[in-house]
Amino acid sequence: AMGSLYQELFKDEDVVVRRREMIRKRTEECVQQSGAFPPGTQVVIFGSSANGFGSPKSDLDMCLQLPDGRNIDDEDMDGASAMGKLAEYFEASGGMIDVDTS
Repeated sequence: AMGSLYQELFKDEDVVVRRREMIRKRTEECVQQSGAFPPGTQVVIFGSSANGFGSPKSDLDMCLQLPDGRNIDDEDMDGASAMGKLAEYFEASGGMIDVDTS
């Protein structure tokens, strides 16, 4: 009984994993194209989606990983400004609406 319940709940896990990777990749493309972060900045999945403890209904935790030795706290742009610029890019080019940077 438990085995069939598990199979029913997680039968589409491959599809979910592929979808989440597609979202991560598309988000990373937007980050790179926005010009808000240094070249080579990556979007990394963490949490239950990364460690396999999530379910198909779990959220998708992502963070930005800057290249080694790079930061965004300089005279041209700080973190809040970079996130604001990325939010504008998401809305203008990424097809997202009401992006909240707070």
